[in-house]
Amino acid sequence: MRGARRRLTILAMALVVAGCASTAPTPQTIYVTLPPGETATPTAEPTAQPMPSPTEEPSPAESPSGSPSGPPASPAAGCTGSEAHKAYFVQAAKDLPWDVYCAVLPSDWWLQEAHYHRADEYLFVLYRNSAGMEAVLVGGRLCDVLSNCLDWYPTIGPASFDGLDGTIRHVEGGYGVIVGPHSIPGYVFGSADLSQAKVAEYAAAVIKVPKP
Repeated sequence: MRGARRRLTILAMALVVAGCASTAPTPQTIYVTLPPGETATPTAEPTAQPMPSPTEEPSPAESPSGSPSGPPASPAAGCTGSEAHKAYFVQAAKDLPWDVYCAVLPSDWWLQEAHYHRADEYLFVLYRNSAGMEAVLVGGRLCDVLSNCLDWYPTIGPASFDGLDGTIRHVEGGYGVIVGPHSIPGYVFGSADLSQAKVAEYAAAVIKVPKP
């Protein structure tokens, strides 16, 4: 499978983060979704929590007054993904000591995988679209797990990450918007499949998930 072969060349950095599992007993949570027609393959340790394939949700019922009924909208309502994924980001925002962000992508994108570790203080999220393109969002202690804090990647120019000042750089055959790599937290949004303009656009559109 194309996505499995590439597994995000971009970001040797993001894959390093993803592979840095804590030796502490902190549980790792991984959510996996698949587009219709694909079957799941093992992607994690036996402790992983698989997510079912996304299904179309019913429209909210109307109350007699014409106002929608049902539970209030999730604090992560704008995040790409199912309601379960939005709840996952809300939990991550609660568990991690720094601000958690999620991507807001076009409707043909979905959340393929996500995991975080409280002990190591990082969050890794992998998105995929119907054309097989992938993008990653990483947050946390970047310098703890990334050699030279990404400093060797050539800088193209300034870029935004939900209003935070960052730089867009050439990264492993693609582009990445990097914010505060020497800070805690630092953030990265990048892709080997998207153009420089799209990476900059999607990085600027990420949103912060409110802490409960």
